[in-house]
Amino acid sequence: GILADASDNARFHYVQAPPAVLARARRLRDVCARYDVPLPAAALRFTLRHPAVTAAVVGARAPAEIRADVEYLSATIPGALWAELAAVRDQPGGVGARW
Repeated sequence: GILADASDNARFHYVQAPPAVLARARRLRDVCARYDVPLPAAALRFTLRHPAVTAAVVGARAPAEIRADVEYLSATIPGALWAELAAVRDQPGGVGARW
């Protein structure tokens, strides 16, 4: 999805990502980069932060993607990163709390 690849060809809800959504994904990516955390790692770990969530199912088309997912789950995510990501998420004019 768009949080795994925020390139110009990124898709969101199975269609070309709208410019505002793509811009927000890139802001999230840039925040993660300041902490040396890949955006896909933060996205995967975000789903697991809620106490009611015990597992996350990810799609993989190749063994390399499975290895990357394992690395993402092992990544150290600083607490301050979550606060900065929430600030980007909560900015007006985007998809808001949906991601």
